[in-house]
Amino acid sequence: MATRFGRMDIAVANVAADAQAEFSRRHRGWGRDMRIVDVELLGMQLARQDEAEVELSVSWHRPDETTLRTTTVAQRWRNQKGDWKLMTETPTSGSSELFPPPKADAPPKADAPSNADAPPQADAPLKADAPS
Repeated sequence: MATRFGRMDIAVANVAADAQAEFSRRHRGWGRDMRIVDVELLGMQLARQDEAEVELSVSWHRPDETTLRTTTVAQRWRNQKGDWKLMTETPTSGSSELFPPPKADAPPKADAPSNADAPPQADAPLKADAPS
């Protein structure tokens, strides 16, 4: 609920420590560049005893526009010592502009091994995937 009112300082307390910086980057414009009108819980299920998958519908608009946009977001939460924390979130459908594009990684050093042929890591913390 805090995200609806742009209170990322409160929301980030519910994010896993290693995902907080990326969460803050991705939600920086919420409350300023975009207004969250509604967040609806579409579904939730336990993937394992300590892991849950949550699906949300986020309705939002830009302050200078009247167009209401909707983005469906898949989240993965994990129980960490009795405290549920957000691990990842990925837009799955609707307007992709809810989150900024992924942060570009620095180019590899000339003497560093390339991992271009390595498979992508599953469930990287708060990685913004392209909608499918």
